[in-house]
Amino acid sequence: MLAIVILCAAAVLAGVVVLGIGWRGRVIDDHPLCRKCGFDLFGRPAGSERCGECGAMLTGPRAIRIGHRQRRGRMLFVAVALLLPAAMILSGLGWATARGIELYPYEPVWLLLRQADELKGGAMNELIARLVTKKLSDGQLRSIVDHALAVQADATQSWNSQWMHFLDAAYTAGVMSDAQWQKLWEQTWSVHLLARPTVSRDHPRIAIAAEAQPTRVGTAGDMRFTLWWRTRIVNLKVAGIPCDGSRFDRNSRLNVMGTKGAGGEPIVVELPADKLASLKDSWQIATGDVEISVYDPVSTQWIIATSKLTASTPWQLLPADQPTVKLVHDPAQSAAMQNAFTIKSLKFDPKSWNGFVLDMQGNSPPVMLISRMIIRNKQKEWPGNVITFSTRTGGGGGYIIKATEFTGDTVDVILRPDVNAAADTLNVDAIWGDEIIFKNVKVTRGE
Repeated sequence: MLAIVILCAAAVLAGVVVLGIGWRGRVIDDHPLCRKCGFDLFGRPAGSERCGECGAMLTGPRAIRIGHRQRRGRMLFVAVALLLPAAMILSGLGWATARGIELYPYEPVWLLLRQADELKGGAMNELIARLVTKKLSDGQLRSIVDHALAVQADATQSWNSQWMHFLDAAYTAGVMSDAQWQKLWEQTWSVHLLARPTVSRDHPRIAIAAEAQPTRVGTAGDMRFTLWWRTRIVNLKVAGIPCDGSRFDRNSRLNVMGTKGAGGEPIVVELPADKLASLKDSWQIATGDVEISVYDPVSTQWIIATSKLTASTPWQLLPADQPTVKLVHDPAQSAAMQNAFTIKSLKFDPKSWNGFVLDMQGNSPPVMLISRMIIRNKQKEWPGNVITFSTRTGGGGGYIIKATEFTGDTVDVILRPDVNAAADTLNVDAIWGDEIIFKNVKVTRGE
């Protein structure tokens, strides 16, 4: 609408200029004329100082002008042609605005497309309404779908999320082809490959993950379903070494599409010793195809589209004497680290749980903790899983530590730092380096 107002205003301005030029006219002779009354002074007696028609003095510097003028009819016609439509349109727009009348239902499709690109919600609503009520011709529908896909593919243009509503409705109505539907999803994603930035030869494993963000799609209200998708990495190569990355990453769901991203759980790749020996201690590249499967949980067609996009990321290979994870030993933090964890109960139940069940809670330790849980009784130890608590993590629950036999009433519960587990993450470079020990924890027995 602003474009129309600017265009009409420009037409009015141009019309006024042309009208002025046309009305003033062009000079058709070189006769002297009285500037006051326009009387032709050609042939006046020599020495005459006054106009013979009006009596005005002719001795002043601007008392006489030269040449008769003739108005320019064509320019006057052009001026009217510019002024009249523009004035009518501006008057109509002003009247409709004052009356609160919605103009979108009366606008042509080309204008609605322009306004939709300017993120005007009313224009998109009108296009969707015309689609639903079948007021668009097949040619108009094809043109609109092609336009929307072209805008989506052009990252320099702003994306109106309501386009997804229109395109989804067009596909449901059978107007949009399967090829166009597939193209829509291929253009939806912003894909990144993530890798641990540094890898030591002493720990020749690297964590790789894929991140896919639906940056050019819509919101939850723009589609028939809430968007779910899964990502997997295929054709993964780390420093040119083919690797097996062909498993699905974490399933991801968006409640509001286009505002949250999803990064999958990392794949930890073991670098073969013979291949590793041929690499220099320097920056390397990991490349892979990120395959994205889009799901529709409310229809019988579970996978509705699959996209595959290539991405890459740098990482650095370090000598064996340069660890990538620092162990933090700080006596001033020891008490706070111990107090950040609380053991609620410990049960030995080999029949139901194949060992110990540890109920432990953690609350935002001052230093990142990645430790393996260990149950120790005298000289025997039972290792459990690795637990991770960041400085912003709280929670916990029941942890299973497998054990077949145990005699006694108390044990020590140990949280032992696990450097290798930390090195298998995407970005952890420092963890708490001391054991946290809970001594003489009472053990109850399952029935």
